[in-house]
Amino acid sequence: MFEQAFVNNEVWLPTYGEAHIGVRFLLVKGIRASIVTRYWDYKKFNVETLSTIAKPKGRKFHPRILRSPCDNH
Repeated sequence: MFEQAFVNNEVWLPTYGEAHIGVRFLLVKGIRASIVTRYWDYKKFNVETLSTIAKPKGRKFHPRILRSPCDNH
């Protein structure tokens, strides 16, 4: 079972999850497990990032000119 809620009037997030598992070995030995997970107290974060693209250090960069086989130059 899986439940979710609309948080901060922005996004649907999980609030509850439940699973029941049963395994039997050679029709003799069996194992059962139940798992319950609850999520709460979601917080909103704002993050700024800066991305820059630069030439690699220590190596000279020589761009290759790619031409189509159809070019007759």
